[in-house]
Amino acid sequence: MILSTQRPSYFPSLHFFWTAAQCNVLILTDHFQYVKRSPATVSARLQISQPALRLPVKHSNPKSPLCEKIFAPNSHWAKKHLHTIRHMFHHTPYAYYYMPLLEELLEQHSPNLADFLHTTLSELAHSLHLDLQILRSSKLAHSGTNETCITEWCRQTGSNTYAADAVIFDEKRVDENILMQNGISCKRFAPYPDYHILQSNRDLSILHFLFQFGPEAGYMLRQYLP
Repeated sequence: MILSTQRPSYFPSLHFFWTAAQCNVLILTDHFQYVKRSPATVSARLQISQPALRLPVKHSNPKSPLCEKIFAPNSHWAKKHLHTIRHMFHHTPYAYYYMPLLEELLEQHSPNLADFLHTTLSELAHSLHLDLQILRSSKLAHSGTNETCITEWCRQTGSNTYAADAVIFDEKRVDENILMQNGISCKRFAPYPDYHILQSNRDLSILHFLFQFGPEAGYMLRQYLP
C-alpha cells in the first residue's frame, strides 16, 4: 500500500493525477495554512490560451487553515464557472458525458472549501478509474512533524510506503531516514511520460483531458505507470 500527500487543488492538471495514480491512498493536506491564489482556489488552465478559474473565498483570519475556509457569499461563482466550461468544451467528444457530473458538483457544492475540493477530486479520480482512496488530513491526526504525521497516516490506512516527488526528499522537506526508522519505505514518483498526448495535456486542467478522451482517459494515463 502506497500513500502520498498533496495540497488540495481545484480542477488540477493532468500531472496531478499522474502522481495520484501511483499511490493507493492520497491525503489532502488541508490542515496547512490557507494561501491566497494557490491551486486550492485557482484551477489549471482549461485550454492553452484561456485563463484559469478562480474560487472566491471569504476573507477572515489570514492564518487560518484551509479546512476552515468558506466561499464568499453571494458570489454566484458556480454558475459563472459552469457557463465558462460549457462554452469552452461544448464541441468536445465527451461534453455530454461529463457535464451532468460537473453540474451536480458545482450546483450542489458545500459552502466549505475543503469539503468541496475533496468531493471534486474524489469524483475526478473515479472518472479516471483510479483505485485511490482520498482522505483529508484535518480529519486525521495531524500534530507534530511531517514525518510524525506521515507515519501515523500510514498506520491508520495500512500503508507501508510513502511516495513523493524527488525534490521532497532531496530538500529534506520529508526525511526519508526517519520514515525508514519508523518502518515506512520511501518511493520517488516515476517521471512524467514522454508521450506527446500526455505531454501536450500535462499542465492543462484534467477537464480538458476528460472531455477529449472520455472513459479511455484513465487507461491512457495508467498504461505508462511503472
